[in-house]
Amino acid sequence: VAIELERVFDDLLPLLRTVQPEKLSATLNALATTLDGRGTRLGQNLVLADRYFKALNPHLPALKADISGLADLASTYAVAAPELVRAAKALVTTNTTIVQKQDSLKGFFAGTAGFANTTADFLTRDGDRLIQAGRVGRPSLALFAKYAPQYPCMSSALANWIPNIDGAWRNETFHITLEVTPQRPGYQPGEEPAWGEDRGPRCYGLPDHHGDQAHPRPGIHFRDGTSAPNSSAPNSSARSALPSAFAGTSAVGLSDGDAGLAGTEEEQKVVAALLSSDGSAQPSAITTLLAGPILRGTVVSQR
Repeated sequence: VAIELERVFDDLLPLLRTVQPEKLSATLNALATTLDGRGTRLGQNLVLADRYFKALNPHLPALKADISGLADLASTYAVAAPELVRAAKALVTTNTTIVQKQDSLKGFFAGTAGFANTTADFLTRDGDRLIQAGRVGRPSLALFAKYAPQYPCMSSALANWIPNIDGAWRNETFHITLEVTPQRPGYQPGEEPAWGEDRGPRCYGLPDHHGDQAHPRPGIHFRDGTSAPNSSAPNSSARSALPSAFAGTSAVGLSDGDAGLAGTEEEQKVVAALLSSDGSAQPSAITTLLAGPILRGTVVSQR
């Protein structure tokens, strides 16, 4: 023990020589005066600090990880600092532009307020009508949606039909072969108009038509309450509407200059029969008068 005490005094002696005794005494007296009567409170504080440290010890790994993450975040911000500086400079430019254009912005926002007021008035006045329009249009839109699959083939067929249209009007002349198609049947006694179509969307061979002038595709009979047309006697009404001179099965020219038919009543009857879609509804005299010169010089085939 004497050896340990000697070592302690040897280590303490340089400190005692360095510290001035009177200053050390004053410091110790001040410390003693400060601690006088506060031992209990000091002890409680030390006990409380001990509890804090004990509660903190289990969380030291997480605290260490958070400090490491903070270091990584600082590194990331250090790398991104140039970009942040450029963004700040751009923001300064934007703010400067806004300040310079503040009058224009004020006018814009004032106009927006006016538009908003007008829109509010419109919706207040016609809002119920818009809702009603949506309700009324919903069945039609549902029907359009149902038949949407056939729209592409229809549009493609119209595009494929363009060369035929161009050919029919080539050289500013009407080039067609006009034929009277089978009439749609009319309503017979005991039949009433109806709509029983439920076949759904279909393309009926479009966009490529599978027919030609000699072998046209048969028409479609819609379930509208009429009986199906009699295929054994097509065009009977249309044929009967033709004058007797044109009721044969051979091709007949509409404008044989030597025949003297141009502008006559016979020619008008022929044109009326050709323009009638079902062989019964006769077009007006003005229609036949205007269509006659267009059809002259063509050949009509009756089959």
